[in-house]
Amino acid sequence: MDSTEGGNTSRMNLAMQYRALISDQESWESNVYLSRYKFQLFSDFTFFLKDPIHGDEIEQVDDRYLYGIENKYNRQFQFDHSQLSWTSGFGLRVDDIKDLQLNHVYQRDELLDRLSHISGVEMNLHAYSNLDWRIGKWTINPAIRLDHLIFNLHDKLKSDPAGQEASATRISPKLNFGYTFNHRAQLYLKTGMGFHSNDIRVVMEQHGKDIMPISYGADLGLIWKPTDNLFIQPALWGLYLQQEFVYVGDEAVVEPSGKTKRLGADLSLRYQATPWLYFDGDINYAYARAIDEPKGENYIPLVPSLTSTGGVSVKLPLGISANLRYRYMNTKPAIEDNSVRAKGYFVNDLLLNYGLGKWNFLVQIQNVFDTKWNEAQFETETRLRNEQQPVSELHFTPGTPFMVKGGLSYKF
Repeated sequence: MDSTEGGNTSRMNLAMQYRALISDQESWESNVYLSRYKFQLFSDFTFFLKDPIHGDEIEQVDDRYLYGIENKYNRQFQFDHSQLSWTSGFGLRVDDIKDLQLNHVYQRDELLDRLSHISGVEMNLHAYSNLDWRIGKWTINPAIRLDHLIFNLHDKLKSDPAGQEASATRISPKLNFGYTFNHRAQLYLKTGMGFHSNDIRVVMEQHGKDIMPISYGADLGLIWKPTDNLFIQPALWGLYLQQEFVYVGDEAVVEPSGKTKRLGADLSLRYQATPWLYFDGDINYAYARAIDEPKGENYIPLVPSLTSTGGVSVKLPLGISANLRYRYMNTKPAIEDNSVRAKGYFVNDLLLNYGLGKWNFLVQIQNVFDTKWNEAQFETETRLRNEQQPVSELHFTPGTPFMVKGGLSYKF
């Protein structure tokens, strides 16, 4: 619909890690990193809905440095009938945003209007402590984490040079339990609290409200090996979010949309049929709803209720191996009342590998059966150049068609 859509992104990373074994029971680890990130994307979500002359194409620009440090101390304790592992750490992450823009443009080249243009700094100071206590058949794991977020924004579209600031602090505890019946079965319960953080522009628009909305999560599961070559892991889980965030494409921001809950069940299977034949599969079910909305209008857009991945691997003589994979996602609601639904898909990929001495040859076949599927999908209101009235309908990006990739590596 618009041939000028597209863009470029790049990232350069520099990282350094330091590890010290203080004693047989103590260790220290530090990680320092620096990342240079650039992003420029031209998108046209609504065509001629807002501007019937030039169209509604937008340009998103993000130019920033990310840097930080992580430190971790670990100590082991051995008692007569139990053992304890203590890990504590602290760190800092800084997003130094040099340029963050949202512009209304015409065919990439002409700037029609600057909708947003800022610079700023996002800082996350954090610390945590974690205990892993093993006594008999029990494992007890309490932990706590402290996060302090600082936002500092300068709006380049305003004549007032004063910056805007906001900050928030969140304490997130967790408590996990595990019980080992024998070498083939273990039951576990994991509970914890966390948070979501939002886009710096939305934080300032809301005057520092809901910077770190809380989340609660728990899952109950079983790790079971009925035989040496079969692994089964079922689990039940739940998640509550005090504030759901939704990406608004034509505004290029993330907006709050209310409280949500999710309940689900997962099943993982691994089976080694023979020394050369291996099967694996994961299936996941989720019931996701908005809490404060009326029944029938409380679906969370684009959240699938059923997903699955898996495949079969074959290891043949002479260094040849093959892996046939599948990924599945069912049809899902595209809007809150479920009247428009985004299509699901079932796609297969094949990976072939051949090793010869220090050489390794790789062939990857994506979408083996050339299935027609939709990748990104969303419901939105649009208008074409010659249309008198806008139309609300499902938009999509076609999924990857049949494609072959090759690779060659040499070890020395």
